[in-house]
Amino acid sequence: MCAWQRSRRKAPTRLATSEIAPTPKKRSIITKRQPFFFTSAIVEVVLHSSHPRFYGSNSTNFRYVAYKDGHKAIVAVSLIRNYAPSSLTDVQKDKDAYWRSRESEDEGFYPADVLELGGYFCKRCGCKGASCKQKKMQRLRQNSTSSSDDDSVVPRALLLDEQQKSAALRRKLATVRQEYHELQVRHNSLQDRHSKLEYVLLHKLAVGMAAIEEEGLVVRQELTKAVWGVANLRGRSVTGAPCRRFLNSKEPGTVPKKRALTPRKLHAVASECLCWDILFLLSAY
Repeated sequence: MCAWQRSRRKAPTRLATSEIAPTPKKRSIITKRQPFFFTSAIVEVVLHSSHPRFYGSNSTNFRYVAYKDGHKAIVAVSLIRNYAPSSLTDVQKDKDAYWRSRESEDEGFYPADVLELGGYFCKRCGCKGASCKQKKMQRLRQNSTSSSDDDSVVPRALLLDEQQKSAALRRKLATVRQEYHELQVRHNSLQDRHSKLEYVLLHKLAVGMAAIEEEGLVVRQELTKAVWGVANLRGRSVTGAPCRRFLNSKEPGTVPKKRALTPRKLHAVASECLCWDILFLLSAY
């Protein structure tokens, strides 16, 4: 007999003193307390399940019971009163099973129903967990297989198509870059030629402030000739005052008198010349 079996069998003898209770008592208030023996028993069963003969004769030492207040636990057979199982499937109702709280404040035998063998219960739970794991692994394998099939069929065609498109785009981009470089060189050469031609033309035409003033005087002269006539302008002056050349060269009594120009015509000529001056200034800049 192993050491863990001897230690397990000693536990009921220590708790056998509680069996002298005259009558089973009802549990007063057990609502949120977790059975202490449930934890210890489940640990013992789990440790015992690692033994190769767990599901043999030793599995009859535990039962999965349900108390009347709804709590469930795995309890040793020796802690169930008036219960001597004759087979592995021997389950009975209305038995008194031992229960102790975690803080050891409340303990004793309480009415409970024996549901099934504790080893079978643990095995069933383990089988459920194992089946869930197997289903999950199988699902993962199927997903990986389907994804690998999809990767081997669909994305290859898409990859080849995308590679061809990217190669065509790269060739087109290289052509566009070459054309852009050629156009940039041509634009720079044309801009240099335009600057040189503009400089030559401005130099030939003498465009500047002096040229603008000269053009303005020519416009005034031509406009004045058109309004009054050359013959009429010889005997007139702008304000009617004599010319300074005659005042300086001749005697005051011999200076010929000239009529003043018509104010209305003079104003029209001045306003027109001002507009021409503005146009010349705008064209120069």
